[in-house]
Amino acid sequence: METLQSVTEAPNIPLCFVPEHVPQELVKDFNAYDFSITDEEVQLTLYNLAREAGSPSVFWSPYNGGHWVVTRADSVEMVLTDAARFSNRY
Repeated sequence: METLQSVTEAPNIPLCFVPEHVPQELVKDFNAYDFSITDEEVQLTLYNLAREAGSPSVFWSPYNGGHWVVTRADSVEMVLTDAARFSNRY
């Protein structure tokens, strides 16, 4: 059963249910497709999320249907080369 986990809601942007297998500490309030902010603000937000102390290199965004966001080059390479673990099937 999926549950809606809390994040700060941006106006007029629907949130999705976060799958139970996604740990709460990996859910981040990040929406790359929020057109009320500039591209530079999106990049700065992503940069700041990646630089937070103890921040994971992969996190879950509950916006736009819910999806994983990968923030560091070594993690991007791992995701792109390991289809067995990183697929759209869960």
